[in-house]
Amino acid sequence: MQFIKVEQGKAFYAEIELAQPSMIVDGVDTPQPPLTIGGTFTIDKGDIRLRLVKFDAFFHVGDDDEIIVRTEDNWFATMMDNVVFGGGQNGHTDKVAFNQAIISNTTLVAWTAWKPEYRVRRTCFRVPNADYLLRHYPTYNHLANTRVGRANPRNVFDATITGGKVRLAYSAGGSGDSDYYRDIWPVLELEFDGPTTLEEMRQQVNNINALPVRRVVRRSARGRADPIAAHPQRMGASDQGQTLPG
Repeated sequence: MQFIKVEQGKAFYAEIELAQPSMIVDGVDTPQPPLTIGGTFTIDKGDIRLRLVKFDAFFHVGDDDEIIVRTEDNWFATMMDNVVFGGGQNGHTDKVAFNQAIISNTTLVAWTAWKPEYRVRRTCFRVPNADYLLRHYPTYNHLANTRVGRANPRNVFDATITGGKVRLAYSAGGSGDSDYYRDIWPVLELEFDGPTTLEEMRQQVNNINALPVRRVVRRSARGRADPIAAHPQRMGASDQGQTLPG
């Protein structure tokens, strides 16, 4: 399955379906179809934001409403831990545009919407503002001096924790104007012993980000110990890895 790359700062056209209460029709409690509301979905520098607009029809997204966003690129963003702002409206004639903004602290991006019965086997994430503190120079320098496409070691360490493993590795990206990687950054990965609920996964991620400064040692190819200074911070909204069912 193709990996989803969310372009930072891009305002994706998006829609949500908002459940509507049933209505009494001819004395019968009749379910109503969901209300489709359009808007823009943006991830930019740690800010995950959905702005909704509906013409000539009032709507309101509540704190407990399920918010599943479908974007113009046909992937879904399941928004959680949301801050829901009060709605507004613009109208200078008989036409009215209603709007509402929502900020998310946790969003899962996938080709399908996240469902409560889904489970997690692994997740990857970055620790904000910690790239330098997590830097392992032998691995970093090797990647920086290796041509794109050539085999190179990227794993720094693996450690067993309660319920699974945690590993630190490097990802790298290049561009068409250079044969070498332009961007190199550390990534933490959690792999669980068995299927894990989303809440349990997030708790484990928060536990790792709450670790104090400590020295992690790995033997280099030359046989000497290479220290890694790690000072993880609380995971920000933009640092949530893509977590898919399974």
